[in-house]
Amino acid sequence: MAGRGVDIVLGGQPPSNSKSKEKNNWQEKHDEVVRLGGLYVLGTEKHESRRIDNQLRGRSGRQGDPGESRFFVSLEDDLMRIFGGEQISKMMTFLNFPEDQPLTHSMVTKAIEQAQVKVEGFNFDIRKHLVD
Repeated sequence: MAGRGVDIVLGGQPPSNSKSKEKNNWQEKHDEVVRLGGLYVLGTEKHESRRIDNQLRGRSGRQGDPGESRFFVSLEDDLMRIFGGEQISKMMTFLNFPEDQPLTHSMVTKAIEQAQVKVEGFNFDIRKHLVD
């Protein structure tokens, strides 16, 4: 779900009718979800386009509501495998880093972003040459 036109209302959609009991129940649910921190968006892979990742990330914390997002990637994901996963894997081996240990480091974030920039540039060049 990239997110265009998708609004996820915390606590579910408010009732369309004006019965105060139903609206109060909805408001209680909504307030509880807000109190618990809002929507947590969990991405299981980075898209080749940063724009799509940002749209997914934007599903949380809409309209002033609280929310958080986190992405999990694998060195075996297409984006990482094609652009940079080998380099990170070699570094992890050199540093004797356990394979099953989560790796959170700005260097990894930067490698993912650079891979996305490469793919976006490649796709841009393809589109540019279609109209030439």
